[in-house]
Amino acid sequence: MKINKNQILLSITIISYICLNIIYLDKFPFVHSDEPWLSGLSKNMLENTSLSVTEPFFDLMPRYPHALKVVFHLIQIPFIYFFGYNIFSVRLISLIFGLLTLFIFYILLKKLTNKTLISCLGTLLLAVDIQFIYASHFARQEILLLFIFLVSLYILLICRFNITLTPSRNQKLNKLLNKLSVFTIKSEPLLIGSLIGLSIGIHPNSFIIFLPIFLIYSFEFFYNKPKKDYKIFIFLTTVSLFAASFVLISFYFDSDFVAHYFSYGKSFKVDSSIVGKIKGFAKFYKDIIERNGKTYYIPNLDFQFVFFITTFILSLIELVKKHINNKKAEFTCLLYIILSIAGLNLGAIIIGRFNQTSIIFQFPLYYILAVLLIRNLSSKAQNLVLISIIIISSYFSYINIMPYKNIEYNSYLKVLNAIPSDSVVLSNLNTHYYFQSSNFYDYRNLPYLEENNLSIKEYIEKNKIEYIVITEDLSFFYNNKPHYNGVYGNIDFYPDLEAFLAKRCSIISKTKSRLYPMHMVKFTGLYEEYKSMAVKDYWDITIYKVNYPIN
Repeated sequence: MKINKNQILLSITIISYICLNIIYLDKFPFVHSDEPWLSGLSKNMLENTSLSVTEPFFDLMPRYPHALKVVFHLIQIPFIYFFGYNIFSVRLISLIFGLLTLFIFYILLKKLTNKTLISCLGTLLLAVDIQFIYASHFARQEILLLFIFLVSLYILLICRFNITLTPSRNQKLNKLLNKLSVFTIKSEPLLIGSLIGLSIGIHPNSFIIFLPIFLIYSFEFFYNKPKKDYKIFIFLTTVSLFAASFVLISFYFDSDFVAHYFSYGKSFKVDSSIVGKIKGFAKFYKDIIERNGKTYYIPNLDFQFVFFITTFILSLIELVKKHINNKKAEFTCLLYIILSIAGLNLGAIIIGRFNQTSIIFQFPLYYILAVLLIRNLSSKAQNLVLISIIIISSYFSYINIMPYKNIEYNSYLKVLNAIPSDSVVLSNLNTHYYFQSSNFYDYRNLPYLEENNLSIKEYIEKNKIEYIVITEDLSFFYNNKPHYNGVYGNIDFYPDLEAFLAKRCSIISKTKSRLYPMHMVKFTGLYEEYKSMAVKDYWDITIYKVNYPIN
């Protein structure tokens, strides 16, 4: 049997990449409270065999069930059931979808360029990108939405340019692929509509990935005036049916779904004026450039921004050239990628919720544009340019990841060994993976004590809380209020909590940690840009035991 050296090299690269990602899966990025927030709800759904429950750690903070993330929870539930409730098991989902995204990205590039090597290098370029690694390690929904978006774009493009699915040497498989190609072309708007519609059950921000597809269909409908294409109506009808289904299920869970959901949305300023949303959009990019993600990790993306802006400008020039030279297929392909980038940004503005993690949706599109531009060079130049960019990007990914190699989340959880894991606890949500029971209450309940006619003492007694874990960011946020009320809510409860701890509790453990006791990342000293304003390198975690009876 003849050994293909290229295939061996490719296999070694893929295996090495997967192994490295598994090794760093629970190390990078740091564990954000969003992760136990989402997985904690999935665990509660599993334990109660119901999708209509809410987070068990919020008893005073208003929470209402809905179906707009139910598909994501249904994906998390079997991973929690089979692999346990821990950060690795829920992040494994993101890694799997990250690998699937790389696969669909590769075959998309292969279809557009018809070149194997440049497609492999283009895929590797996305694979080593720090924002992509971050998304594929983060137990949130962005990487799933990115996968669905790229699959939808792939279907749309292969139907536009009469590209068949990947041929095989096996004739029977070839026949099957040809039939599948015919089915895909005939069912294109229905398939894409179903994918985008299904994504509503992953995250309501799926509107962001809906809009690029909508813009492409709209362009085709209005541009092709002699022969009207009504695919847009099939697409919209399909998405609308899925949306209606999720809304109806949400009404089944909560009869006041609309009022409750829009009330929650107001806390993120989604009801801002168009001027307010545009200002928010500008701040969104400013914060990413300045790495001011508040509680979210933001890698240094200076290289990517320079590369993407250069790529976008060159792509616009190339678009004009293709139009002048009447290269319709190449012009259309470039136009659709550029329209997709515009759609993603427009979608964010319309929604008005600017989460820094959503920036990942744009990255593959810029890399596609880059590969399409580089394809115009000679073969040697193509490889040299792509390999050079891969090396530079890998270097920046390395320096972004290294500060976190010694910050172990599991080491942070070991601090909690002084507390029996089945105890009733009031703590920071980022400790939730240690406490496997449902007897856990988060700080975010405390701002709602007054409207529930409860004091700190009454709340502790009511829930029979035995231990209280205090991270030092609480005192920092109180001393700098109201600037950080967006983290735990109105922090005015802190003096009463402090008094209760001093009079009615005993300290059983006090340790320091570099990252987890401070929710605002820029104050941890881990970002070079903010070292001058880092308040301290290590922050306290204090464990108190409540002394019953409480007098």
